[in-house]
Amino acid sequence: MNTRETMKALNELLVQVETSYLTIAKENGLTYNGLMMLLMVEYYEHLTQKQVCNALYLPKSSVHSLLADFIKRGYLTLIEGGNTKEKYIIPTPLGEKFIQKVSRETETIENGTIEVISAEEMSQFIRTAETLADRMTRETYKIYGRK
Repeated sequence: MNTRETMKALNELLVQVETSYLTIAKENGLTYNGLMMLLMVEYYEHLTQKQVCNALYLPKSSVHSLLADFIKRGYLTLIEGGNTKEKYIIPTPLGEKFIQKVSRETETIENGTIEVISAEEMSQFIRTAETLADRMTRETYKIYGRK
């Protein structure tokens, strides 16, 4: 298999994984980025809009739109953060219930996926994926520089 065929196969696999998350999002009335943001809200105690922007590679305006929608739905609110400019994104009681539901569904799918692979195989897969991702990042920086 040549490099282009290998990368095509890897990208097709990544699309399959992303499609599963897109399905979870759609079934819950969310976008992919909305799903990822809600999972971040669950994971991080002090989540900021800037962290969401950085993690999801989204512009501030997109994160603001997602946040405004979740505030309108009654799922999220903002509280004062570590400084006067920073605000933390936190779930409302309604949002907490919704996030828990979505998180349980996501975790069920992820667990069903991972359980068919041994811990040793998964560790090797992660190491290999990290090596590929790191190398691709370095090769990209060689061509385009750091942004």
